[in-house]
Amino acid sequence: MAAPSFAVMAPRYQRLWDNLHIKAGYDRMFDAAAKNVLDGMPRYNEVYDVVGVPPVWTGLTHKMEGNCNFRTHLHNGDPLTGKTYHVPKGRPPGPPRSGRLPYTWEESAEDALRFQGYDKVRDWTILRFLYLWEAYNGWGYYYHGINSPYLWSFSNNYTAGRYVSDGVWSSTSVSKQIGTACLLKWMMSVDKNLELVPRAVAEADAAVDPKQIAMLDGMVFNAESWTSPSARCCDLTDVA
Repeated sequence: MAAPSFAVMAPRYQRLWDNLHIKAGYDRMFDAAAKNVLDGMPRYNEVYDVVGVPPVWTGLTHKMEGNCNFRTHLHNGDPLTGKTYHVPKGRPPGPPRSGRLPYTWEESAEDALRFQGYDKVRDWTILRFLYLWEAYNGWGYYYHGINSPYLWSFSNNYTAGRYVSDGVWSSTSVSKQIGTACLLKWMMSVDKNLELVPRAVAEADAAVDPKQIAMLDGMVFNAESWTSPSARCCDLTDVA
């Protein structure tokens, strides 16, 4: 058995996205979370200029991993005062560019995205956003047969089950973080002009050879998380 490729997961994501209903009564919480992401957009754009990952994708990931705190690693929310000590451990592998700690958020974010191979991704569709978020967190939820709360928490697509620490599973624990898919859909509903993919990315994607897209569709991201199926824990909460 192998970790799922994008081609395998895309139809599932399409169904979940099309049928997504955000839980009622959390408007203020969603608005606050969206503001967190949008406030950081200038810095997410800086990373996009270097790595090519859409700022909205990076911003929502930063919300999940560090509550948009620019003193934490994008990899997993560990402090920038040292290398990461949670999964993935020991990132970035080299010393800070300045020669002394702490790392800057930008250099850490660049390492996190290149480490996952996301700088090589083309065809940044919504379905690709969803696939790469689940891969980023780990394929453990897929292994357990539930929709990942990393994407779907606070919607009809998720009820219970989560990793309470890295690799430690609870079938009854419920995520208190807004899932990335839910927050993305909320932001798109509030701002009809939200630019998911910068024009430069869209133009570059349009010029990519279809054979390269087909190759990417068959690739597996974060395949190592399938060897010992698990996912990383995010202990943050969006519940007031």
